[in-house]
Order: sequence, then C-alpha cells, then structure tokens
Amino acid sequence: MTLAYLHSMSITIKPIFGKQIATVCANVMREDHWLHRYQWPGRWQGLGARHFRLWSSVRKPALKAVLQGLTPDGKVRLADDAKNPARRSGWIVQFDSPPTLNALYAVAQSKVARHIEQSHEKAVKPRSLNWNRM
Repeated sequence: MTLAYLHSMSITIKPIFGKQIATVCANVMREDHWLHRYQWPGRWQGLGARHFRLWSSVRKPALKAVLQGLTPDGKVRLADDAKNPARRSGWIVQFDSPPTLNALYAVAQSKVARHIEQSHEKAVKPRSLNWNRM
C-alpha cells in the first residue's frame, strides 16, 4: 500500500521572535489541549541536538532556553543577543496532511493506521528534506 496523499502534504514555516517565546512554548507544549493526544512528541534534530546530547523528546524548559539563545540547561549564552525580545529565535515548521487522510486515519483499523503513521514519519524525516533550500 502506498500513500500518494503524503505527496500533497503542505508545509508552513513561520519565524519565532524573542517576544513570542512564552506563547510558542505554551501553545506547542500544551498537554491539556484536545489535539495533544493526537500529536507525536517533538524531537530534537540536527547538529545542535547531537552536540548537546538532546536524545529525548522536546521538553518545555529546554525549548524555552534554546529559543532564548541559551544552552538547553539555560546556563550559557549561545548568542550575543540572547534573551533579546527582537531577535529571531527560531522557526515553527508545521507539516499538514490532507484532511481526507486525517479522516481515514481517524476511522482506520490499527494496521492501516500504523501504515499511515509510518508513511507520515518517513515523509517528514529530516534527511528526506533539504533544509538548506528553505
């Protein structure tokens, strides 16, 4: 079974500025939000994640520190303008599958649902995307 729907996945990319960090952390990491139970936990990726040995899922304190320009433990400045509300702190990259695929996933038997999850994971793997061109 192949999922051609994933070829029509949309990607939204928005900058995060220092003054938005608290809001971003609150919204992205809200455990009481109804959508949270359907989302996979965020994962650290890339050279910075390897350097700081961030192997676990993303947690709010580390995310907030990194977006502020600090090390994940919040102890060391990584940027001259760390904690500056005007600095561009990062990017929100959101992958959205077509609504019809979401509907199929919601009613699918477990075998089909697992296949949809695996296809989605494969589609958004960092090595399948050329981040330098975005």
